[in-house]
Amino acid sequence: MQIGGQSPNLDFLRTIAVLLVLLDHVTATVGIAQRHPWLFTCGYWGVLLFFVHTSLVLMMSLDRLPAEGTRRAAAFYLRRFFRIYPLSTVVITLVLLVGIPETSWEKQFQMPTKLAIAFNYLLCGNLTYTQPVLGPLWSLPFEVEMYLVLPFLFTFFCRNSSFRRLAAVWVGSVVLALVQRYLSTKTGLGIERLNVASYGPCFVAGAACYFLALRAVPRKTSVSLWPSTVLIVSAGYLLLIRSEPGELTRAAAGWIGCLVIGVAVAHMAELSNSTVKTIAHCVAKYSYGLYLCQVPVLWLVFTKWKGLSPFLQWPLFLVLIVFIPVACFHLVEDPFIEIGRKFTRVLPQRRLTPCETVAGEAAEGSLR
Repeated sequence: MQIGGQSPNLDFLRTIAVLLVLLDHVTATVGIAQRHPWLFTCGYWGVLLFFVHTSLVLMMSLDRLPAEGTRRAAAFYLRRFFRIYPLSTVVITLVLLVGIPETSWEKQFQMPTKLAIAFNYLLCGNLTYTQPVLGPLWSLPFEVEMYLVLPFLFTFFCRNSSFRRLAAVWVGSVVLALVQRYLSTKTGLGIERLNVASYGPCFVAGAACYFLALRAVPRKTSVSLWPSTVLIVSAGYLLLIRSEPGELTRAAAGWIGCLVIGVAVAHMAELSNSTVKTIAHCVAKYSYGLYLCQVPVLWLVFTKWKGLSPFLQWPLFLVLIVFIPVACFHLVEDPFIEIGRKFTRVLPQRRLTPCETVAGEAAEGSLR
């Protein structure tokens, strides 16, 4: 994996993640997933891949920030606020104004209470037992809560990123997830609100494997095994879940699958096929808008306008599913990302971080 620049492998991972979520919603909208429930699992696995990708990329972002210590954390939180909240706010407002149901296959919209609307805007629904006004919003509170942890995890790993420490933290996150699950069923203390712990191993897998990538010797091969690795791990997870295991088995399969993906991306050669790289980069660039807007688009085309001929519906869907995420990025996401950058540019320049020292040593080693 390429550190410090654009990584085609990470673009490919994000592309697969968002397309799996889209497959889930498309098949459910047209009634296929209801007959083949394992298709619903595609979207869930896609979200887990998002968690791995997000934490790995944010480790890179933290390493590049022009600040240290608490200033680094403040800059990180500020940038993430301007990255996540503007588009989610726009989409939630649109959902409420138009009356779009939570899922694209529902016909009736139910207006939530004012308090529920506020919690949706804040992206804290899991802490307040609030139903998301739009299905894909369920995962964003977990990302926001992990943002609070990632800067501390980054500092912790920078001080010592030995394999033993990386493994210990991942195992610790698994233990914490198991304890949270046990206590949430045995006590009435509201421990179930902290269900972000269930996804901790997925986030930690991405964060830990960033530091593995810093030490990995870059591999240069004519063919990258990364696409086949992602597809094989994904197929294995879906086949296992298709057998309808218990909830704990499903969780464990997700944790291990995410760890395998994280370790693999840290050591795989980058994609070399120019066509695949271009497609993956474009999809990854607009993936946040695609993730949030796919349900409104599907609902509009296949539920609201269900009387249209299929020969009109599908071309219209393809046009809107491309145009709307692109418009969201250029009209909402990109301008607010730049605002976040401007706020953090006023921070003082930093010194070389321990992580960059490791990266520099790894780069020198690869040249010897």
